[in-house]
Amino acid sequence: MNQSLQVGSGPCRLLTTLQALLLCALISLLPASASQAASVSYTTYSLPSALTSSPFNCTLSSGTYVCGSVNLDKDSILSLTSNVSLWVKNGSFTSQKNLTTANHGYTFNLAVDNAVSMQKDTDIDMNITASGAVSFAKNAVIDGNITSSSNVSFSKDSTVNGNLVVSGNLTGAKNVVINGTCQVAGTKSNIICTGGSVSLHHVRVTFSTPTSTCGTTPVTITACASADSNGSCTAYTGGISGTLVADGEDDVTEVARLSFNIPSGSSSVSGSLPAITTAQTASLSFENVSKTTTTSGTCWNGTDSSCDLVVASCGAHHVRLDHSGSGVTCIPATVTINACSGADSSGTCTASTTGMTGTLVTTLANGTQQTDSFTIPSGASSVTKSVSVTSSQTVTFSTTGLSPGTSSSTTCWNGSSASCSYFYDTAALELAAPDHVAAIQQTATIKAVKQVGSTTTCTSALANGSYTIEFGCTYSNPTTGTQSPVISNGSSNVTMACNGSTSSSNSLSLAFSSGQASFSLTYPDAGKVTLLAKYSGGGLTLTGSDAFVAAPAKFTISTSTSPLKADAAFDATVKAVNALGATMPNFGKESFGTGATGHRASLAFSKCGGATTGVFGGNLSAGVVSMPQFSSGASTVTGLQYSEVGTLDATATLTSNTYTTPSYYLDLGSSFAVTGTTNTASGGNCSGSFGTFIPSRLVTTLEPTSTKFAYSGIPFKVRVTAKNANGVTTVNYTKDYAKDITLSAVTDQGTAVASTVGTLSNTTLLASAFGSAAGGYADATPTFTFPAVTGGVNGAKLAPQTIYIRAAESGSGATSASTGTPPPYETSVPVRYGRLRLFNAYGSSLSTVKMPVQAEYWNGTVWVINGDDSTTKIPASAIGFPSGGTATLSGPGADLTLTAGKGTLTLSNSGNAKGWGYVTAKLGASVSGNSGDSCPGTATGVTAASLGGLRSYHGCGDGGYTYDPAARANFGIQSQETKGVVHVREVFN
Repeated sequence: MNQSLQVGSGPCRLLTTLQALLLCALISLLPASASQAASVSYTTYSLPSALTSSPFNCTLSSGTYVCGSVNLDKDSILSLTSNVSLWVKNGSFTSQKNLTTANHGYTFNLAVDNAVSMQKDTDIDMNITASGAVSFAKNAVIDGNITSSSNVSFSKDSTVNGNLVVSGNLTGAKNVVINGTCQVAGTKSNIICTGGSVSLHHVRVTFSTPTSTCGTTPVTITACASADSNGSCTAYTGGISGTLVADGEDDVTEVARLSFNIPSGSSSVSGSLPAITTAQTASLSFENVSKTTTTSGTCWNGTDSSCDLVVASCGAHHVRLDHSGSGVTCIPATVTINACSGADSSGTCTASTTGMTGTLVTTLANGTQQTDSFTIPSGASSVTKSVSVTSSQTVTFSTTGLSPGTSSSTTCWNGSSASCSYFYDTAALELAAPDHVAAIQQTATIKAVKQVGSTTTCTSALANGSYTIEFGCTYSNPTTGTQSPVISNGSSNVTMACNGSTSSSNSLSLAFSSGQASFSLTYPDAGKVTLLAKYSGGGLTLTGSDAFVAAPAKFTISTSTSPLKADAAFDATVKAVNALGATMPNFGKESFGTGATGHRASLAFSKCGGATTGVFGGNLSAGVVSMPQFSSGASTVTGLQYSEVGTLDATATLTSNTYTTPSYYLDLGSSFAVTGTTNTASGGNCSGSFGTFIPSRLVTTLEPTSTKFAYSGIPFKVRVTAKNANGVTTVNYTKDYAKDITLSAVTDQGTAVASTVGTLSNTTLLASAFGSAAGGYADATPTFTFPAVTGGVNGAKLAPQTIYIRAAESGSGATSASTGTPPPYETSVPVRYGRLRLFNAYGSSLSTVKMPVQAEYWNGTVWVINGDDSTTKIPASAIGFPSGGTATLSGPGADLTLTAGKGTLTLSNSGNAKGWGYVTAKLGASVSGNSGDSCPGTATGVTAASLGGLRSYHGCGDGGYTYDPAARANFGIQSQETKGVVHVREVFN
């Protein structure tokens, strides 16, 4: 009968039989140092330096180490040398027992997107924030705060010296103490919180009143853990959601609502209540609050707790009058009346489209007023009026009777100057310079006109002929510049300095006919420029001006990042260019009525997979980007990411300074809606001209992953996988996006393996190997071969060598090479010099004979069994029988796969006669020729096994290691005396 003795630990844990029991008793008498287990071995990680290597494999981004999932083995110590912020992005954090931190006075903040799980005997000093569940096994001691968007649980005998904020349930076993506050949204059980538990008391909305029907109402919604006191309360950070509702004056009809969500860890959120389009007094309240409150919601309007929201009618902020500043009495002055919703800035403002009526007033020099009523219909923001004055004088423009009224006074602008004065002359130059795309030559006209008597009729002020006209210019918007307009009469070109006045150095001779002449105008930069003209002669002085706008021809889009790598940060630059492709330095310096400066651009990316089937879109860190303010005509955004390989198209669109679209350059109209794209395809297709994104790195692994070695001279399988910067496989690395890859052998230092060690062959992995279906990986079958052995049986042979397999695209393409020792993204391959042995076998002539087969390798001193070999397969068709024996043999009926380096061939003897025969395995790649024959001779009728690396020296031929193994199968023949049986005894049970 068998008996067992169960012992708690140590060498006597499970013993059988009385002898074992006595042995255990003897061991127990030994000194403790002789019988106890080895002392615990701790693994210490110095942080943050160790965070960039295994098991963390983090990258540093803006002061935070970003990692994938982290799993720490037992008995780990995290030793801090500075403050550490660790973010486990899209992964989990787990640790085995005995995790300890040694903070040395530094702070450790851990943020995890998924779950946190720590096994028993955890002793840590860190603050933990997790989107998933957080759990601790028994005997945990945590110095720090814990915040979870899910559940938090503790096993027995655990202590937290900090505060807890839990959006789910908080559960524990016996002796679990939280030396702090517990803010729990769900249930709390078996937990002692010495600082008390915090619950939601009420929700408060803070707003300003009155608001108007013009737009939305900004609000701040706060979760409170206590009653209000003058609009403040103790914050509740357990996370809630709900709806803010505005009811009309009847307290029944809903006029607006805003859904809100205050995430766990926060106590407030800001938003805007949609516009209430009818003037009234609305009442605010809460509904659908996700958690039970102690009391109803409250309000705070800055002065008291009334929940009344006064909604007033929306009128314009003010009226702005635009005019040219001077003109001629025979031509009415054009005055544009603009309704503005905000203050002016350099002659522009944000338009109000609510509609209004009023009267334009022109006050003459003698104080007399001319009036002209106007209407700006709802949906429009301006109207134009003509004002005639028939005598030379300076008048003043103003408005009266505005309805609805405005909150600010009327303003006037003469180009970029704030002035309500307008000078009427009896004679003047009338300039007409068209708005246009910059750097495209324009035809401008100039008229010399004068008043006929005191009428509004004009006649030519200059007879037909050539006259010298002085020109000048001024930068209007923006008010400075570096580029100059060029004017020409066809034979002379003048590049003008825009200093605000005319000059003889800017003169052109122009041919007038019927009082009119023309000239060409070119301006390469962006913005609004006022053109000035003056004629003096014959006792006559004529002046005039006109403003034109030059807009960009398009946006160009480029990147300085090269190469573009999947999920690695890249930049994008948008440039405003003129018709000649030159960058426009004044673009982005324009002034707007909002007080802000410069047009902006939005940049939209679209994924372009072409016709490739199975292409995955990947993730863009930002599909649409609001570009920063332009500087010298260019704007650059950084930190963009695209998670896949492939191509993108990018489109830039002109926006206002507040990024609203569509926007036209300086409000000129749809002809000046500036755009740009990298897409050169037509018919709604994409070209993918922003790219190509390549893998951030290649990773090599042995396939299957359980492979422990490779034989010299025999192919092994290596998998090459394309990865992005976060270690995720880029499944688009296929078909058009994959490249031919070259494999090479390197040392653990990353340097090339010396030829004296061996050479790697079959090193090309074609792009087509990655196929057309999404995958991102392909397998190669390289061969590493040691130098040939010479000198017969005692020839020098290499001991096992470990190499690393590097994969690289050509040029500056993706590669597995990186810093680190050993190379972190390159698989190690222990290469062994191997041989296959067949052993002489003996048996009865009346049955089969079992011939042992064994794989061996040279360990540097002797041949040893390769116990790791359970994959080598010898085809049945490769087993042959050279001539020279006395028996006719037949081979095995099935292929032989070794197990732990060993196998058996089952052989038969035709006719059951006594005799013997040679057996060999054809290991080469071909059955032709003599090279590689077995020592006894050539076997016929066999196929090659393509296992030439297992050939060895067998004592014949030229003494090289190029021969197939052979042995004798003996039927009915005694083995040698050395193999004889010395003693046989039968045992009866």
